[in-house]
Amino acid sequence: MRNRHARVMMIAASFGLAVATVSGQGPAYRAPRTADGKANLNGIWQAINSAHWNIEAHSAAPGVLNEQLGAAHSIPGGMGVVEGDLPYRPEALAKRNENFNNRLKLDPEVKCYLPGVPRAMYMPYPFQIMQNPKHVMMFS
Repeated sequence: MRNRHARVMMIAASFGLAVATVSGQGPAYRAPRTADGKANLNGIWQAINSAHWNIEAHSAAPGVLNEQLGAAHSIPGGMGVVEGDLPYRPEALAKRNENFNNRLKLDPEVKCYLPGVPRAMYMPYPFQIMQNPKHVMMFS
């Protein structure tokens, strides 16, 4: 008798969970729009990922000591923001690898400079977008 009561309670709980899950699904998401129908990008934005190190999926890299700054510069692993591998030409792949190997001398962030676009969009620092019908302004 006790076993039957437990089964009935489990079935009732499962049914309640299924109803709550189905009823929680509303209409498809529609991004906010401006009065002229364009996507509304106004607001504070921040990327929460490690794409500023590499937009492709990557594993962690050990720290490299920067003797001028006296600090280690390590790279956390991350999932990336692109699917699969980027189709680099051989000369572009060689340049990418050269830039990575010389990142302590070439990376503007190591020298406390702001990076350029598009890397600035992937940095873990918030930025603000303000737009009107004619202009889009980005502030960091």
